[in-house]
Amino acid sequence: IPPTTVPSGSEIAIGDIVEGTLTGGSLTASYTFQGEAGQIITITAASEDFDSYLRLQDSSGVELITDDDSAGNLDSRIAFYTLPSTDTYTIVVESFDSAGGSYTLSLGEAEVQPIEYTQTINGELTSSQSTAGYRFTGAAGDVITITLRSSAFDAYLSLNQADGGSSYALITD
Repeated sequence: IPPTTVPSGSEIAIGDIVEGTLTGGSLTASYTFQGEAGQIITITAASEDFDSYLRLQDSSGVELITDDDSAGNLDSRIAFYTLPSTDTYTIVVESFDSAGGSYTLSLGEAEVQPIEYTQTINGELTSSQSTAGYRFTGAAGDVITITLRSSAFDAYLSLNQADGGSSYALITD
C-alpha cells in the first residue's frame, strides 16, 4: 500500500500508511483513530530527516505509551500495544532532535501468535513484516529461557507483560 499525504489533525484508520512533514515552529503532528478494547496495534514513524518520537494518547489526553528509537535508525515504533478500551486515540509524531522534515507513519493491527513452553517456532522477518509477536501464559515462580537466533540479522528480543496479568508477549525485530 503506497503512503498517502494526510494533514496533521486528520483521522486515519488501522492499515493506513501516511506521509507528512514537520516544518517551522510546529515539529509535531497528530492523527486520531478509532480503536477497540483488546485490539493489538503497532505504530511506526520513520524519517530520514529527523529522530522521530511517538506518543499515544486516549481521548482524555492521557499519555498511554511513548517511544523514541525502537524501530532502529532513530525511527520510533510502539509495537504490540493492547488498547485498554474502545475509544478515539491520538498518535502524536514529534521531532526528538528539533529538526524538521518528511516522515512516514503507519498504523496496523498486530498479529500475535500463541507459543507454549518447550515449543520451537521457525519464522521469517521481511522488510514489510519486520516484527513478530508471540504470546504465552506463565505462572508465578516459572523460570523460563527464551532463545532467538538468526544467521541473517542481529536478533532483538523484548519480553513484555500484557494487560497487567501473567500473559507475556515476545517481540522480535
